[in-house]
Amino acid sequence: SLAITLPVVFPVTNSFTGTFFIWSIPAAVGAILWWSVVRESPYPLSAHRSLPESKRTGQSFHIWKNRNLWFLAFVLFFLNIQFYTWTGWAPQLMIMKGAKPEVAALMISFMNWVSIPFMFIIPWASHRAGVVKPFIWGAGLGLTFVALAAIYISIPLCWPLMFILGILVAIFPLLLALPVHLVPRELVGMASGMVISIGYLGALVGPWLAGYFLDVAGTLNPAMVLLIGAGIALGGFGVLLPETGSRSKTKKSKMLREGD
Repeated sequence: SLAITLPVVFPVTNSFTGTFFIWSIPAAVGAILWWSVVRESPYPLSAHRSLPESKRTGQSFHIWKNRNLWFLAFVLFFLNIQFYTWTGWAPQLMIMKGAKPEVAALMISFMNWVSIPFMFIIPWASHRAGVVKPFIWGAGLGLTFVALAAIYISIPLCWPLMFILGILVAIFPLLLALPVHLVPRELVGMASGMVISIGYLGALVGPWLAGYFLDVAGTLNPAMVLLIGAGIALGGFGVLLPETGSRSKTKKSKMLREGD
């Protein structure tokens, strides 16, 4: 979709408004399919509704006091700053470096195509390794260096940069699955809602700040500095998260047996 927006979709109406209208069609189809096909799972909802109101209120309060959920929410927040800033402004960055608009659009589309298989590979690798945290803080470290490199490199080197970026942003599934390991089963829905609500504010903040910096400075280099900071913060909060991988659980079980 990113690759064909400028060369194919935009010329159909020759306006940004028309382009948005065209891209609203698949979103509407997806919403209709969701409403007509997907069914609610009765267990969590009925179990939650059977609780007294005071108990439900207490559970909600417990979620907001959970330090690990806040760490996870901030990790997702800074990852979304990275992903949506790159998705929104990388074509402009490439054009300012001398790329044609079609090539610039293809580059960011290439990043997303790379991320699709790695969104399967990274959770699989994490499961095989029995650890989660190194993949998270490692992605933060990698995103920091990618943003730094983007300030200086030329167009030919931007292709491998987009490839690396596609791998690094593919930690999304790990983050979205983590609430299951951080709270009791009956609180997973509320915990996920909290993490996603806070985390996706980054999708608003990152691109907006990048556009503001471009208007003020006439360059996207300050936006890359923003992404450097976001990468460092992502890695820092990733280090603070508890390890939920199988290797950690095995180690804890071994320590308990030795304690007995």
